Amino acid sequence: MLSPPMPTMPDAVSAATKDDPRADYQTLSAQGLFFDHYRRCWVAASRETAHAVFHAPELMVRPQSEPVPATLAGTAAADIFAKLVRMNDGPVHLALKAAVQTALDSITDQDVRQATKELAHWFALPLPLDGASVTRFNYGLPILVLAKLFGIDGSYWSGLVDDVLAFTRCVAPGGTGEEMSAGMMAAERLTHCTQQQWQMPGPLLQNLLQAMGALDKSDGSQPWAEANAIGLWFQACEGTAGLMGQGLLAGLQRGWQGNAAEWVEHVLNDLPPIQNTRRFVATDINLSGCPLHSGDEVLLLLAGHASSSEQNLAFGGGVHACPGARWARAIAITGIEHLLQQGVNAQTLLNRSWRRSPNARVPEFR
Repeated sequence: MLSPPMPTMPDAVSAATKDDPRADYQTLSAQGLFFDHYRRCWVAASRETAHAVFHAPELMVRPQSEPVPATLAGTAAADIFAKLVRMNDGPVHLALKAAVQTALDSITDQDVRQATKELAHWFALPLPLDGASVTRFNYGLPILVLAKLFGIDGSYWSGLVDDVLAFTRCVAPGGTGEEMSAGMMAAERLTHCTQQQWQMPGPLLQNLLQAMGALDKSDGSQPWAEANAIGLWFQACEGTAGLMGQGLLAGLQRGWQGNAAEWVEHVLNDLPPIQNTRRFVATDINLSGCPLHSGDEVLLLLAGHASSSEQNLAFGGGVHACPGARWARAIAITGIEHLLQQGVNAQTLLNRSWRRSPNARVPEFR
């Protein structure tokens, strides 16, 4: 068997978890759109080429031949994945995505911040604060803010955080066999949890069902609302944890000068928590002078080429742009403010590593 050729440029995937990938991204960005023979995919490395890929209708969020990862086949995780509006293309999912956006927009910034403040106290962080508790807080806070607004009872919250983390490992590339098994079992529990909540839904779950119910779906709106409620959990988990963790590091690097909102915005412009994403060519297309053929894979870099909120691609772009940008900012800022009140300092953040991931940049403190 032939080995893949050795890379001649910085690796766009491993850059996501390097301590300082800025030089790598600068080198890659200068290449625009190019074929990476080591990764065997196209790389849209500059902002211009990534933006073009996001808005090209010939490129899809999943391969046409594999709309759901084959590794999930026959499991509850596959049933969820097939209904996720951000993981599928087509008119049905596009309409449903608008419904998810409508439901998220129905909750005000003030309500998101108030829920975040209340949930922050639920964690009962130790004093003095330690790194492991900060890591658990960063992952758990966005999950529980959504859970509270779904109406889920507090007795489920602790296990809920573990289940969402397990499900996230399961649907992301690179999970071990053990992690896949744990994630599939977690998918069953998450589905059961949301199904039980229909008797007494919170405002976000109620609004999600109403928005999807207006779309006249032949198989009913409830299964779609359940799947996309779980989708909101797993998409908020790594991204918001990365925004909070890196926001803390930005504050530390500035000697705690400024405020949480400024640190979060710096992270989004500099090294956002999700550093790359993928698209798949459905129809041959010539893009930036390069011939992309049906079945080709494109890796889009979201980091290393922005200096302002107007330029950054931190929340993606095109029809699959993240609908939760406003929520992520509100939760991250409020969460960081709470950690500052609890005495987070340089010693708390001293020992850290990066979450094992091909695209998420999440500091894990110990």
